[in-house]
Amino acid sequence: MKSEERKINPFVENEGYVERLVSEVTETAITKRKDTNRYALLMRAAAAMALVVTIGGVSWMYTNSQKVEEAPLDAFLNSISDEEASMLENYYVEDVYIDEWE
Repeated sequence: MKSEERKINPFVENEGYVERLVSEVTETAITKRKDTNRYALLMRAAAAMALVVTIGGVSWMYTNSQKVEEAPLDAFLNSISDEEASMLENYYVEDVYIDEWE
C-alpha cells in the first residue's frame, strides 16, 4: 500500500515565482529591520529623556521640601531678649466682661 501512495501537490509553482517571492520577502525583512533599529533607538532616547526628567523633578521637589520657612512665632521669640521672654511667661490678662468695662 505504501508504495502506491503518491505525494500530490495541489498547487504548482514555477521556480522563478518562488525565487522572486523569497527575494521580495528578504528585502522587506531587511528594510523593516532597519526601521525597527531606528524605532528602537528613538524609544531608547525617549526613555532616557523621561528618566532624566523624572530624576530631575524628584530631586527638585526634594530640595524644595528641605527649605522649611521659620514660623512667625519662632522668628519673634528668637528676636526677643531673655528678659522680655521672662516677662512673657508671667503675662496674664484678666477676663474683662462687657458689664465691667463700662
